[in-house]
Amino acid sequence: MSLKELARAFERVPRSLRFAPYHLPMRWVGDCDDGGGAPVPVDPVCFYRDRLDSLPSRPRQRRLDRDWSRRAVVYNLFVRGGAGFDHDDDGEIGGAPGDPTLNGDGHRETGTFLKAIAILPHIARMGVNTLHLLPVTAIGESGRKGELGSPYAIRNLERLEPTLADPILGDLPIEAQFAALTEAAHRIGIRIVLEFVFRTASLDSDWIEEHPEWFYWIDRRVPNRGAATADPSQGFGAPLFGRRELDEIAEAVTGPRGEGPLVGAALAKRLRAGKGRLHPPPARYRDWFAAPPKRVAQGIDSEIVGFGDEKELRVPPAFADWPPDDNQPPWTDVTYVRMYESDEFNYMAYNTLRAYDPDLARSRNELRPLWNRISRVVPDYQSRYGIDGVMIDMGHSLPARLLAAIVSRARAVDPTVAFWEECFTVRRQSAAAGYDATVGELIFTAHRPESFRALLRQLRRPVPLSFFATLENHNTPRAADRPAGIEVGFAAWALSVFLPGAIPFIHGGFELADTVPINTGLDFSDADLLRWRDRPLALFDRAALPWNRAGDLPEEIAKVLELRARIAPALAGGERPPIEDVDGLGRGAVAFRVDGGAGKLLLAASLDDQESALIPDCEGVDLWTGARIDGCAALLGPGKWMIVRQ
Repeated sequence: MSLKELARAFERVPRSLRFAPYHLPMRWVGDCDDGGGAPVPVDPVCFYRDRLDSLPSRPRQRRLDRDWSRRAVVYNLFVRGGAGFDHDDDGEIGGAPGDPTLNGDGHRETGTFLKAIAILPHIARMGVNTLHLLPVTAIGESGRKGELGSPYAIRNLERLEPTLADPILGDLPIEAQFAALTEAAHRIGIRIVLEFVFRTASLDSDWIEEHPEWFYWIDRRVPNRGAATADPSQGFGAPLFGRRELDEIAEAVTGPRGEGPLVGAALAKRLRAGKGRLHPPPARYRDWFAAPPKRVAQGIDSEIVGFGDEKELRVPPAFADWPPDDNQPPWTDVTYVRMYESDEFNYMAYNTLRAYDPDLARSRNELRPLWNRISRVVPDYQSRYGIDGVMIDMGHSLPARLLAAIVSRARAVDPTVAFWEECFTVRRQSAAAGYDATVGELIFTAHRPESFRALLRQLRRPVPLSFFATLENHNTPRAADRPAGIEVGFAAWALSVFLPGAIPFIHGGFELADTVPINTGLDFSDADLLRWRDRPLALFDRAALPWNRAGDLPEEIAKVLELRARIAPALAGGERPPIEDVDGLGRGAVAFRVDGGAGKLLLAASLDDQESALIPDCEGVDLWTGARIDGCAALLGPGKWMIVRQ
């Protein structure tokens, strides 16, 4: 068992590491989430041994339930940043020459699997039963963003990122350290969902040298857009289309309810009906691409060079593939994997990367060896580490037959394994494809009263898939950094976990009122982007959560989740009772009624940091504060919320 291997490794800790200064936050050391105060000096060996000794002797019994996602309460952890800490208390994370993840004493101050075990009690105290980990696979070096690189620049799906190992454990293989984390989580009744990236890879991916035919190649002399010329048509990036072409592409690809981009049979049907066209990129753009080389070699700065018949080639960087006129510059650290092989479509564009042209997406063009390799990844992690579920990054962009192979192979190993989709709409086709949950749109709507109310109207109809109740994720602004602040953010989150079909989701750091985003990928204003532009962000650089910040938000979160489980068992059990929104509310108010299993519940909040909200027809006891509401209406102060059984 991996935990036993971990315990034995503590007998071999070098003296220099054991007796070097080592501090931890009170939230890790104590048996409660008081927080605040100075870091606590500890003997790291004694601390981690005690953590292991406190675990139950065997995994908690779990129901063999295919639909367990509906009852999930999720904590989302980016291990490198979320489980990091300034152990030598010198005011920075790591920074040692040669390995910036280490401090001067040799302790790793960025997060590790061992330290993720140490924060499991903090996570469990909030009522969490599922741990969702952002990618932990090996990170590439070519074009690396920031000092440490993005976990989404996958060098090898089959290997773990070496810097997630803890030096305290000496030569204990990183595979054993990760297996110990999953075993420790299972001991206290927490499932593990691991995020994977299947459609992109780092520019120095191990697979490029093994199988150059699985990737796109361009003339090495073509510069990236912006690197050598101000004319976008002269540099490599997303292909450029005219306005008429863009309109016809949008008409073809965006489905009847705006659910696009469509793929496969649905897209082919629309094209046959004459609804739009899939325009190829300009000929000049296509001419930059070449057939995969027969020979490749490592170049300068980890670049992989391909040698074609007449010229040197390189793997081009990826770009935002939808919409086709997205203005993001090329991404510096990843490329697209080539899902289909066809001389006619030997280029990267929207119609070869997501909204696959029907003439391309034919069985004869499938890169079967690549698909077989990808579809074996999840079963391998199930067998080796016992993971319980998978989040697929941009899963709706995978070819349908490949996704089906991934799901079927994983469920042959464990029929209860969950599949979650990184998609911001709740789509019937996602449920039909085998997904159990999706991210959904609350990260964009929950903090905006008018958008929240619009979502309530949508939820009058049954939802086909569970979705996350969260105001933030690793790509969005922090709730505490929104203009209305964390009090309003918490009220919106509390309401969201009572929505039918919602899965309570705590993005690591939300419970600490962290204001620093992990990445600036979604929903940032131009002013926000300017503010964060030159600051290190956890997705790419050394960082840690504000573990020493005082506050009782973890206890408040635990109380909300306990209320949900106790007074709304239908919701906590994953049922989908009908919802009724409440009319006649002020600008900043949100309110709805839902069947909690023993009568209706009225939930309301003032999602405004300045104005109170008048909530009509709410006589009863506020189960959150215990206050009695005797009249026909209640006045909620700015950022306050209520839940009343009626």
